[in-house]
Amino acid sequence: MTFIRPILITALLVGFSAPLFAQTEAPNEPTIISSEAPTLRFENLNLEDGMAQKDAQNVIQDSLGYMWIATQGGLHRYNGYEFEIYTYTAFDTTSLSSSSTFGLAEASNGDLWVTAGGRLNRFNRKNKTFTQYTHDPSDSTTVLPNDLRFVYEATNGDLWLESPGSGISRIPADSTDYVIRYQHNPNDPNTISSNYVLRFTEDAAGNIWTGSGLGVNRINPNTNEITRYLEPPRDRSYRVVSQYHPPQSPDIVWLLTSNGFVKLNSRSGD
Repeated sequence: MTFIRPILITALLVGFSAPLFAQTEAPNEPTIISSEAPTLRFENLNLEDGMAQKDAQNVIQDSLGYMWIATQGGLHRYNGYEFEIYTYTAFDTTSLSSSSTFGLAEASNGDLWVTAGGRLNRFNRKNKTFTQYTHDPSDSTTVLPNDLRFVYEATNGDLWLESPGSGISRIPADSTDYVIRYQHNPNDPNTISSNYVLRFTEDAAGNIWTGSGLGVNRINPNTNEITRYLEPPRDRSYRVVSQYHPPQSPDIVWLLTSNGFVKLNSRSGD
């Protein structure tokens, strides 16, 4: 069994092109702001440390403690000491569909969802192979066009996918070939606020949230009801990059926006 050095992510990662920092001394109960917070030591991981490409598009830590880093030079797995890198191999359908990776999400069984070259891939942890999923323009039930970016697996097993300009695809957990699509209609306020959406999160009630350049959307997966927040016209245009749902306050959503942090009460809309 490979030993994994403890690593803790304490920052909100929104996709960046900068050196990756990993904490090597993780407290048992991390505190964001505290007068008793421990002194943290960071390591700067770069090409000299074994990365194939340093422009990180996305970073997650899986349930086993491994760090997964999506870069334009392949998918990196880091165990605290060294990297294992997965790339595209020509004529090998069990490799990544592209070495340019972006979206990352862990599946309920420990597999990894990856968007690479705009296509959806599933990484089998047991045999270390990838399954590639392709859009069929003649079949409206397949995933959105092959420019997928963000991916998220909900607690109920549904898979959510984002395609810039094309909106959202949802693959229900009980189906392998049925896709529900959510797209913006300027004449229908019950649709998502924009077809350019960013990052999925899930609240305590199982609602899916996704930001956009025109506010943030909440989707009820049981009824498909869509609620928009912070949408124009307002005194500011809110580009919502990501969301955080504090577990002790189910009605409160913290939003990372182009105008700073916003505290939103989803019940009142304020």
